Amino acid sequence: NEEILRIAKQMERTAAQVILRWHLQHVIVAIPKSLQEQRIVSNAQLGDFELAADDMTLLDGLGGRA
Repeated sequence: NEEILRIAKQMERTAAQVILRWHLQHVIVAIPKSLQEQRIVSNAQLGDFELAADDMTLLDGLGGRA
């Protein structure tokens, strides 16, 4: 999604990190899967940033929230 990629680029994060952070901020458990060590490490690096309220609202509107 272009909006996810825009947010990721703006925050200097990966799209996966943005989506995983969105889950955390909504207190939704997400279990990412990867066999690549680099991606596993990247997926765990979520504690040092937060998504802005505007970005959260935008992501909420994408229809992925349960």
